[in-house]
Amino acid sequence: MRRSLFVSVRCSTVLALVAVVMIASATPGYAAGSTARAALEDAIETARKWHPDAILTSVYTASADVDGKGASWSYGFYSPKAGNYLNVTSTGRAINTLEVSVGQTEAVPADFLDSDQVVAEATKSGVMAQTMRMRLTKTEWLVNTGDQKGALTVWLNPRTGKVIKRQTVQ
Repeated sequence: MRRSLFVSVRCSTVLALVAVVMIASATPGYAAGSTARAALEDAIETARKWHPDAILTSVYTASADVDGKGASWSYGFYSPKAGNYLNVTSTGRAINTLEVSVGQTEAVPADFLDSDQVVAEATKSGVMAQTMRMRLTKTEWLVNTGDQKGALTVWLNPRTGKVIKRQTVQ
């Protein structure tokens, strides 16, 4: 009985220690449940290693929640000197890159509103969805709730969040 109690206590202690180590070593994710700007600096650093003249031309997620947080964010970059495009995707703390043959060539505004602020403004304009797609370009933030009838797409000013246009799928 004494031996089985000792084994039981020992197992419980080991499991508790493993749990503590896992929680303590967990690093906060950038894009996993984070806003568009959360991994932006890492994405820019990655792109500048690719080409020092890289400029940010787009930001995108297919899975923003009601707080403007996405499981992953893609950042589009363009190198004017090389004429090449790079897509940097951040999922959690993982950064992946892919050179692509086409993309945007004009920079997004450096002072663009973060995705949480954009979703708040889009919600005021009637966007009501648990998951939405978001895309930032030079001229706009686009928030889209889907392709089915009744789904709403809202275009907003990237700096102010002011609604530029609203369109419902017919």
